[in-house]
Order: sequence, then structure tokens, then C-alpha cells
Amino acid sequence: MPDIERSRDSTSRGHVHVLGASIAGLLAARVLADHFDRVTVLERDAFRAEGYRDGAPQARHIHALMHGGSQIMAELFPGLLEELESRGAPRTRWLERSRWYLGGTPMRAPRHTETTLATPSRPLLEHLLRTRVATYPNVTLRDQVRVVGLSHTPGRITGVRVVAAASDTEEILPSDLVVDTTGRNSAAGSWLAELGYQTPTESRVEVDLGYCSRRYRRRPGDLGGDVAVTASTVPGMPGAAVLAIEDDAWHVTLSGTLGRRAPTDPAGYLDYAARLPIPDVLELISNAEALDDPVQHRVRDSIRRRYEDLPDPPAGLISMGDAVTSFNPIYAQGMTVAAQEALVLRAVLGEPGPVLPRRWYRRIAPVIDTAWGMSTAIDLRSPLVKGERTRLGTMFGHYLKHVQLATAVSPYVTARLLEVINLTRSPRILLRPGVALRLGVIAVSRQVSARRTRHGEGAPPAVTPHAVTPPAFAPPAVKPPAVKPPAVMSPAVTSPIPDAAREVGTLLVHGREDESDGVISLTLARPDGAPLPLWTPGAHIDVRVADEDIRQYSLCGDPAQVTQWRIAVLREPAGRGGSAYLHEHARQGAELTVGGLRNNFPLVPGAHTVLIAGGIGITPLLPMIEQLRATGRSWSLHYGGRRRAAMAFAARMADDPRCTLHPEDEVGPLPLEGILGAQPADGTTVYCCGPEGLLAAVERYCRERPALTLRVERFRPRPAADVEAGAAAPRTYEVELRRSGITLTIEPGRSIIDELCAAGVEVPFSCREGTCASCETPVLAGEIVHRDSVLTDAERLAGNTMMLCVSTAGSERLVLDL
Repeated sequence: MPDIERSRDSTSRGHVHVLGASIAGLLAARVLADHFDRVTVLERDAFRAEGYRDGAPQARHIHALMHGGSQIMAELFPGLLEELESRGAPRTRWLERSRWYLGGTPMRAPRHTETTLATPSRPLLEHLLRTRVATYPNVTLRDQVRVVGLSHTPGRITGVRVVAAASDTEEILPSDLVVDTTGRNSAAGSWLAELGYQTPTESRVEVDLGYCSRRYRRRPGDLGGDVAVTASTVPGMPGAAVLAIEDDAWHVTLSGTLGRRAPTDPAGYLDYAARLPIPDVLELISNAEALDDPVQHRVRDSIRRRYEDLPDPPAGLISMGDAVTSFNPIYAQGMTVAAQEALVLRAVLGEPGPVLPRRWYRRIAPVIDTAWGMSTAIDLRSPLVKGERTRLGTMFGHYLKHVQLATAVSPYVTARLLEVINLTRSPRILLRPGVALRLGVIAVSRQVSARRTRHGEGAPPAVTPHAVTPPAFAPPAVKPPAVKPPAVMSPAVTSPIPDAAREVGTLLVHGREDESDGVISLTLARPDGAPLPLWTPGAHIDVRVADEDIRQYSLCGDPAQVTQWRIAVLREPAGRGGSAYLHEHARQGAELTVGGLRNNFPLVPGAHTVLIAGGIGITPLLPMIEQLRATGRSWSLHYGGRRRAAMAFAARMADDPRCTLHPEDEVGPLPLEGILGAQPADGTTVYCCGPEGLLAAVERYCRERPALTLRVERFRPRPAADVEAGAAAPRTYEVELRRSGITLTIEPGRSIIDELCAAGVEVPFSCREGTCASCETPVLAGEIVHRDSVLTDAERLAGNTMMLCVSTAGSERLVLDL
């Protein structure tokens, strides 16, 4: 192979041991082979030509090889990238055959970029690197060897203590240099402490990232020929990444932060995908052949071990890769940083004298600073993420938010950000005039657009989906510029808006139409015309109405329209006043506070899908109809109402034979027995939204037909008689917040949400009625008395999640993953 031809350093440096045949370990071995007489790589696991190593659980999840890392690997191993492609692992320019969504908004593709993305699986990349390293005559790869400690003389590490699986006997391997590449669980600090040396301090950022991955068969035409889809993961919004890998497979990873993670059962996996802010992933996997079962992995925090601050580390030992810094995996920085450190190692080895640890750590610190500063600045923008915040980091994180927003409209900004993400350019490039001036122009343009819209001089500029193409990591919810509301839309604000209602901000009523007797539709847009978060059929939002109340409304427009949302409002004379307020005051140009975008009613089509709507319950089903039509799925709609003139959007269904209208004054109530009894049992999914009487009746029919899969949407709590009574809740019970280390006492008449707010613990909430699922929280231990209107019977029986606003304890103690 061409890479073997490199001339070796004529200076003899003896024998080096590399601990761990990880990506970092193999890159280090490649560089060390040019400078040491002997290089021995010690690996705990057994080497395999295919499959996963037990010691690398993260290998079962996607590994994107960023441009900076791939170019270094190509330099160290000429022909590697071409061999990966020949094995079926795609390589493409960013945003050329890929889709990247940042916080649900697509990134505008650069006009031209040389920044590439390679998508091999971790086992394939490791296998090819290991095969190439093994061809060096002075390199020995030993597997099934467990390192248990170090040997030393005062001030110097002289070898490693190992136990081979075959002998189960400890031996000491003398070494002139030990290179620790054993990853985020490195024991080097403990080994140093055992020998009496000082250990490094650690910086941690607690993101609590959970992800769940599965492989699927890749078919011609999937994703229109694209090879990657990424929806960024941020607190409060699930994310995903889909990469085409070798063997005609898709590798799909669904992710969440702060304790949220996709389940491993196939139905739950699909349901989680349906909650993503983009439809691409669900559309791909809902009909794809699964090649394995979903598998979970959890990374509680990013870790940086500050070896560079040690005043006098012992000679003979250095660490690199994840053993020094373990990054948040969603930014795909780890392999590239390891490759950059390999180049630093090559440079240090080319200098006279031994490799001194203090000099080594100070040389790699700038490499780590760049990646660590970028990823933690983004993560720490969320107040729910724990970690040390600095003034400079906070300012940079805020600036990055504006850079990320600008990628929706500026190909130039996109190109610069991609270079930084791929670690080929310093983040300082984002501060240069070429980027900063564009950010200023975009901000001014949005302000002018906002003024024109408020004064009725024109609509917000449209951003069509085909004009933009997508990104890699995510901004938090963005608050638009403060705009003084018209007097008619400015109720007094005396209490804080719940977290869920802060996720979007102020939207303008851009259009209003009468859809039927008593029903209006409202088209909403940002004041500056910027893109809104993407959504999928079944999603709903929170809208603040008079007296600071919040109401939930289904989005009923086109998910592909990224600058506008549409809701429909039925005026309810006997209601609580929210619908009347919107009917009277939500005129064109008025402002509404909107947030809480979520989807508790996602569309997961069955072999046949039955849609049943009663009255205004048609709204969440409208985008489902369009998606079912577009994807050619089998479906039918039964839409009931008191009279035809009051059935909103009925005209849309008039010419479609799959849609049946049931005006009660003409044909009587919905014939549920005929509708559900006529459906083939296996593979049929029923979606129902409407008044409580209809929902209860459909639930009764489906209980008698357990082969049917039923999903319902409620915007009001279940009647008390229908809510699970469970065991009588104790008068007083305790709630332990496992991650926060806090225990609260819940007194009679108080909800868990009440006590969390009183204790200053931030959790999202909105309805306080158990209907919106904003406050859904994982439960680690204890019995739950469910009083919500969201969870299915199966989810209640599982007992691993609850709505904190209404549900309570059936035991003396609950343990929450907070």
C-alpha cells in the first residue's frame, strides 16, 4: 500500500504501547510507526473482520466522517477514502446529496463547496484502518488483552500491567512511551492516583443525550437519491440522523437530550420518528425492511480532562482522543479531533528529544479548544443544561444563534459555517466582515419586513422549500424582535409564560378566512418573515389568549410552507372565552404569542388508515389526508357534523371518493359500527379527533376489536370517571429528582408541577390539564396514578412516563429522570 512507503525516522525511540485499538489508537499507531522501533497496540476486545466490538457500544450508532478528519486520514492512509467508496460507503459534498435541518429549518445550500461528508459504519472504518496499520512490519496488534495499571519509577511511567484473556495472569510490559486511547472511560486518572501522581480536573457539560439506532435495507430511489438526512437535536425537540452506509443499508439514529430517548420496541421507534419536526425520516423507515432491532445508547455529559493544567505529569505517558476530551456525539467531532491530534503527534515526534507530556498537552489544547468551544457554546444556550458558563462562551453562543439562523437564507454564511463544523476553518472566520455584514443585512431586512407587515404594506417574504436545502446542529427557540402589539391584542401580563409558550414567540395574523358557520382559519407568520420550525401532521401549538390563558390548536395547513402556520378556531359560546377572544380580536396584523409546538398525535400509517372526525376535530386530520394522498397509502375519512354548513373544509373532500361526509341533520350520526366493523382488522390504524362523546364511542368499539390500532387527540381532559383511578394516592408523597439530586414533598392539593416551580426547577408545561403532553417526564421508580388524556393504555401499563401537571403517585415515593 502507498502509505507503507513513508520513510521512518532514523532516530531510535524504542518500544511504544498504544492502549486501545480505537480510531484514535489506530491513527496514533500509524504516526508512531514512523518514529519507534516497535509499536504494540493492546486491545481488550477480540478483533473481528465484521461486526461490533463489545468495548465500543457507540459503534452501533451513526458515525459521520467530517471533511477535516477524512482529509487527514487520506493523508495518513492514501487510498482509504476510495476504498471506503468501493465498499459501498458514500461520500458526497455537503448539502449536495443530503438534507440538513437546523432546529427544524432547512439550511440554504452553498453555490459550491469542496467540504465533503463520508458515511461509513464505525466497524468498516475501524476494520480498514486496522488492516492498514497491521501491514507495518514494526507494528503488532494484540487483542483480548486487559490493561489493569501502570508501572513506574519516580517521575516516569515505565510500562503497563496487563492480563491476557488466554492466561489470566498479570504481566508487566516495559515501555518507552505509553499512549492512552481508551476513550471516555479511560482509567489513566485512577492509575496515576494509585501511583501518587496528581490527576487532571474535569470540565463537564451535562446534556444527557440518549439515542437509539437501527439499520434498514436501502432501496433505489429512497430519499430521491440523497444519502443523508439530519434533524438537529436540542432540548425540547427530538432529533435524528439518517446515513447511507455500506451493504445497501440505512443507519438511522433517533436522539433526544435531557433524558428523552427513543424506545427500542419497533412501534415506539416509529412513534418517536413521527414526533420529529420533519417528515423525511418517518416516510423512509415506515415502509423499509429493518435489518436489526433498535439499540439504545446514552451519553450523560461531554467531558474535558484538563491535563494541560497539570504542573508536573510523569514522563512516559500521554493520552489522546476521547481519553482527553469526549464531545457531545451529535456534533460528530470526535474522529476529526483524534485525526488532528495525530498530526500534532507527528509534529512533536519530528522534534528533537522525547515526547514530554506537559508539552504534548499544551500542543493539543488549541485543537481541543476549537471543537469544545463550538459544541459547548451551543449546548449551554439551554438553561436546562448544566455546565460552567463563561461570559465569552455565552456571547459566542448567542452570536452562533444568529449565524445559524442566517443559513436559512445565505449560501455564503452556510458555506462558512460548514467549514467550521467540519473543523477545516477556525470559528474566527464567522467573525469576519463577510459573515458579520451579511448578518447585519439580514437583521435590517427582517426589521423592514416586520414594519411593512405591521402596517399592511405587504406580506412577509416567502421562503419556498425548494429554494433551501438543509444543516447539522441546532439553535434553540428564537425570540423575534420585540414588537409593540396593537391595543386590542395586549392583555396584561402578570405571570411568566410557561416554557412551552416561549418556544416560538410573537407571530402576526397574516390572513383570516371564514371556513364555515362559526369556524375561522388564521394564517400566522413571523414579523420578519423568517422560517418557522418544521412540523408534521398531527402537530399542535399553544396560543395565548385573553386573561393569560393558553389554548391548544392543531396545525391544519401545509407542512411544506415553512414561513406560515395555519390554525382553525371554532367559536364556542359555552366555552372558556378563548375562542371568542380570537374570533373578535385576531384580525390581520394582530399579534399572538405562540409556542409549544409538539406532536402527540403523529401519523404512523397502517396497511389501511381510517380517519374519523367530529366537527372541528377535522383540523389535525387535514394534513394527514394530504400526506396519505401524496404517499399513495390506503385510507378513508369519515367526517361528521351537526349540519353541512357548519362542517369546515368540507369542500376539500367533496370530490374524493375516499371521503364520506355525515351531516347529522341529513344522514344521522356517524355509523361507527359500520365504519369500524367493515375495516380489515390486521394492519388497520384508526385516527379520531372530535367531541368527547365521539372519542369515547370509538374507544369502546376499538376495545372490542383489539387488532385495530387506535390513536385519539383530545384538547380537553377526559371526564373524571374515565381517568384511571388507580390506588388511592397517599396524602403526602415524595418525588426524587434523580439527576438534580433534589427531593420534594408533595402535599395534598398540590401537583408535582406546582412544587417544581416553587423549587425553581425548570420544566416545560402548558395546559395543566394533562392534554398537551408538555410536561411528560420519564419515571425511574414508583407507582403512577395516571390522570392525563394523552397516554395510551399500553403506555400507562408500562409505567415509565407521566404528566407532571395532573398525574400523581400511587406509592409513597416517585423517582423522576430530572
